[in-house]
Parts: sequence; C-alpha cells; structure tokens
Amino acid sequence: MLTRVFDRSPSSVQIVDRCGLTVYVNRAFLHLFDVPDAAAVVGRFNLLDESSADAGAGLRYALERALAGEEVDAPDLALTSFSGLPVWVRASLTPIQAPEEGGGGPVRGVIVQHEPVARRHADAGAVGDGEPAAPVRAAHAPGARGEPDAILHELAVGLGAAIPHARCMVTLLSPDGRWLIGRAANFDLASLGLTAPGEFRVELARAPATRAALEDGGGPRAGVDPIAAAGPGDDFGRGGLLIVPLRGDRRALGALYLDAGPGDARLTDCQIALAGALARQAAFALGRARLHAQTEHLLARVSEARARLDAVIDSAHEGILVRDLAGRVVLANPFAHDLYGLARGRLLGLEPADLDATLRGCFADGRAFDEAFTPGRAGDGDPEEEYRREYVLVRPRERIIRHIVTPAYDQAGELIGQVAVLHDITAERAGTRARDELLAVASHELKTPLTSIKGFAQLLRRDLERAAPPGGGGHARAPAPAPRRAAGSARSADRPDQRVARRRADRRRPARTAPGAL
Repeated sequence: MLTRVFDRSPSSVQIVDRCGLTVYVNRAFLHLFDVPDAAAVVGRFNLLDESSADAGAGLRYALERALAGEEVDAPDLALTSFSGLPVWVRASLTPIQAPEEGGGGPVRGVIVQHEPVARRHADAGAVGDGEPAAPVRAAHAPGARGEPDAILHELAVGLGAAIPHARCMVTLLSPDGRWLIGRAANFDLASLGLTAPGEFRVELARAPATRAALEDGGGPRAGVDPIAAAGPGDDFGRGGLLIVPLRGDRRALGALYLDAGPGDARLTDCQIALAGALARQAAFALGRARLHAQTEHLLARVSEARARLDAVIDSAHEGILVRDLAGRVVLANPFAHDLYGLARGRLLGLEPADLDATLRGCFADGRAFDEAFTPGRAGDGDPEEEYRREYVLVRPRERIIRHIVTPAYDQAGELIGQVAVLHDITAERAGTRARDELLAVASHELKTPLTSIKGFAQLLRRDLERAAPPGGGGHARAPAPAPRRAAGSARSADRPDQRVARRRADRRRPARTAPGAL
C-alpha cells in the first residue's frame, strides 16, 4: 500500500535498509537521476558505500544520523545522476522504526525524499527556493537525448531562467572544424538581424578568443570576437563576452557566449560557475546525441549489409547449412529446405539429434541414412577437417546430393562452427549416364559394318603379301604402285576399328573425358 502511494508521488522517494542498501525507488527517482530501470539500483546501490561517488559525503552523513533514529533535512546536496551529470537536491530522511512500548523501536530503514533545487547563493537571486534547478532541467528534459538543436535550446532556456538579465548565444563547430554556426539563443534573433537558427556563421580563424578557449580546454573566459558584431546597431557583447567552451570527451563541440545584459550589469562568480556547469551538461548531452546518431548509422549499415548477405544466401542455388560448435543449426537457406522437402525455417535451431530425426525420412531406409551420416566417418571426429559425401534422397523426390563440409572461423581465427554446402548433382549424373549410353550406341553402330570391312581388308593384305616376290638378292623387282596403294588402303581400313576400340576404352574411364567433348 505504501509503495502505491510513493509511486504516485511527484517527489523522488528512495527507501534503504539499515545497511544503507537501496530496496525501493519510485518513478520520480528514476526520472530525476536518469536511471533506466529500477533494477539498476535496487539491491545494488548502497548509500553508505564510501567508494561510491554518486551518493556524496553529505548524504552519507545524513543517512548515518537517520539510522540512529533522527529525522534529518539535508539542503543543497550535490549528487550525481546515473548518467554522470550533477544534480542538486534537498533531501529529507525519515527513519523507519518498529513500534515498541515506551518509545520508538530499532530502525529498520530510512525513507529518503529528494527535491530538486537550485544552488542558493546570496547574489544569484534568479531562482527561488523549491524551483527546479536549471541543471536538473537541462539534464532531464526530453530534448537532452534528442537532436542538438533541442539540447542547445534547453541550455539557452536554462540560462535564461537562472540568470534572467543575461543574454546568451550557443554555437556549434561545423564537422570540418572551420566554422562556428549559431544554433540557439535566449533572446529574439531578429535583434541581431538573424532570421533563423543556424544562419549565423563565423570562421573559427576569425574568432581568436573562441579558438583559444576551445583549444586549451579550460573553463569560461572573457573575450571579444567577431561574433559580437552579428547584428549592426546591437550591443550584444560590445562590453565583453563570457566564452564558455562546450567540450566532449575527445574534442570541442562549440561555444556558449554569455552577455551580462544592457547597462552596467555584471556576471557574478556564482553565475559564471552555473554557466560552466550548464555548458558541461549540454556538452555531455551533445556527446551522447552524437554517439547515438553514430550508433544508429552503424546499425543501419550493419542491417543493410545483413540484408544484402541474406539476399545472396537466399537466392543461392545450393543448399547452405551453418552449425555452431554444439551442432545446432543457426542458418539454413531456402534451397536447403527445398532439397529435404521442409517448410522454410524448419531446420533452424535444431539440435543434432533433432536434425537426424528430421532428415532420416528423406532416405530410402535407415541403412541409407546411416551410411550417409554415420558418426565417426571422415570429418565427424574433427570439426576443423573438411570433407565431402554423396548420397541419394528419395523424398520429396529422388535426388543425388553432394554434401561438402568446411570449418568456419571468426575474424580472430577462432573456430565457430561448420558450413555445409549441398549441391544437387542429379542433372550432372544424368548427363554422365546419357554420355555413356551415347558412346555405347555409337560404338555398336559403327562396329557392325566395320567388321566385314576389316575382314576384307585383312584378306586383301594377305593376297598382296603372297603376290610380292620373295626377298633376297638384287633380282627382286620393286612392287608396282598399284599394289602399294592397295596395301596402304588395307592398313587404313583397320584404323576406324582401332579408333572405335579406343573410344570404348575411354568410355570405361569417364573421368578422363573432358566436359563438352562430344
């Protein structure tokens, strides 16, 4: 019941146990200290932990008094938000005591209420007690996580609330670092001859005081730059400007220019310190906004690259299966599902046993599956070994599959799994069979008439050999030209049969026949 009341309270409420450990925070606490979720602090954040810079020594001292049974008011505490920004609050600490006869019982915990306030200074006179401090607004406004213009607008509004008589202008450095571009102001831009934020541009080289403030990384400094002459006839900065650099973690982001206002008004030390604190918060928010934009850009590029890769994998005419080190299927393209006659996505996430049970039905029987996927075959024992298999699927239709497995490594060279590529070689094998059948038919058809031709050629050659005079001595006559031509023709008649024999021998060795040789 009590937590329901606290959840609806506009004040920040934090409950800690007697050891200082946070046990409850309400929604206002999450908003005030920029906490993403209650789980980030509940059970983790201890106010008595001296190593924690977020709590602060003042709050720890107040909590120790409250745990002793005293109600404590702690004004003007400088705490740190979850995102690292300073937050000024007034804290009220109420001990939680168990009722006992004769007085209060032992303290079981403490209720800590936080009210955001401005740091009160005698010479500030800008913000009354109880008003939210400008730093709190700048840190927790909706624009603090948004576009740079919204962040800088909050900075200008915060300064206008904290120092009503002062005027300010905020500029950002261009990406190339050459230009200062006006982005926000807490007074009418038309008085400077400007029509819209972002129109005012000054080269950084023409603003030596601003450049010096951005380069040395120091705090606010006085100086006069051409930025003061933005509008003819206006006295903005004519009596001197306070230049407050906006610096991120690694580089300068821009500058805040603060004018005490018309007349003899001057900025006090406290107002200058407040301007510096606001500038630091704005720079931090700008850094986060730019980091967020860069992250979004990188994520968009990664998503685009992933989409292209998915399109390539999905359009491949080979099945692709990727398995992690545990054998679980982490990627399977549509062609792999089609080979096994499975619905898209059916293979994803399958463990080795489930994958075997799913694919077993695609084979003629269990023996055929075991021959194709028997554990212990080449490559099964060593995940870094490349191997290949060939097997026949009978469902959803008969196919011959060549299964090639290669190890997969990340950029560091660590093994992350295996990639299996499934080639449907049914058409290739059908072409090989057609070629063999054609050679067999051609050999038979050619051999049938050649048999008789070869017989006559052999008879003719023997007759010619008998007709030739016996060798020996110079009395032998050279054979006539006609018999020589007949003998050559007889030898040529044997050549087609020899070629057919060689073709038949080649048919028995199909691997040596080049593709497209027919």
